[in-house]
Amino acid sequence: MPDGAEVVAATAACVAAAIVAWQSWETRKSANASREAAQAAAAGLETANDALEIARQEEGHSRALVVEAHRARIDATLPAISVIPQQTIFWPPTLSPNPYQANSWERCPLDASFTLPADARKALGVQGRIGIYNGSQRVVQLRVDYLPMDGGERVYDRVVTLAPGADHSIEFLAWTWIEHWVTQEDAATRSLEGQPPGVSYSDQLDSGGSISWSFAISHAPIYQTHDSEPGRYRLISAEPSPGRSSPGSPSLIVQREYRTSWLSRPDGIELPSPEVAE
Repeated sequence: MPDGAEVVAATAACVAAAIVAWQSWETRKSANASREAAQAAAAGLETANDALEIARQEEGHSRALVVEAHRARIDATLPAISVIPQQTIFWPPTLSPNPYQANSWERCPLDASFTLPADARKALGVQGRIGIYNGSQRVVQLRVDYLPMDGGERVYDRVVTLAPGADHSIEFLAWTWIEHWVTQEDAATRSLEGQPPGVSYSDQLDSGGSISWSFAISHAPIYQTHDSEPGRYRLISAEPSPGRSSPGSPSLIVQREYRTSWLSRPDGIELPSPEVAE
């Protein structure tokens, strides 16, 4: 028979084992509860983020709708103005040894040819015409800047007033050095010394709109005669070299029609473009 000390020791061991088992169970229970709480918190955070993103999208959509409503209101107040380039430019082009002097421009002979670098700094210009038509029921005023066909001083901010149904035409000269005609082939980036006209309209309302038109010459009026003759150029209308066709005649094109809508013109607050608004 075990004595009293052994009974006490055995009882204490059983109690300790029970306590350890209970503590382990409580620890697992607490860990499971913490894990479940963390998972619930993560799910709640994801739901909150989703709700926030939806709210942001709805806010952006609402803002875009407001911007477009303002833009539609402003566009509805703008007059119907047509600015149309005469695509076919006058031919042949003109040549000047001193382009900054008025009346120094002369027509190129149709068989004219040029050699680089000898003729690099000769000025070669093309002449064209732009038509403006007021299709609205009110008088409109546009601002135009251009280089006259005689090569005189450039006209800046000339005011053209058109009655309802009236039209107006502007004849201009656009030019650059021969070396630039042949090295700047892209009409969108070609930097002409004498630019084609710029036309603009503004309604001057505090919350109104503006339209501007810019133009470009599609391509150079000269081309390299043959790969075997580097640096030698002729007018594109000249008789082509044997076995080689010349490019088509250059034309006047609308480079850009840009509309500006003002939420507050005095404060310089402009509505974002449709791309930005979206």
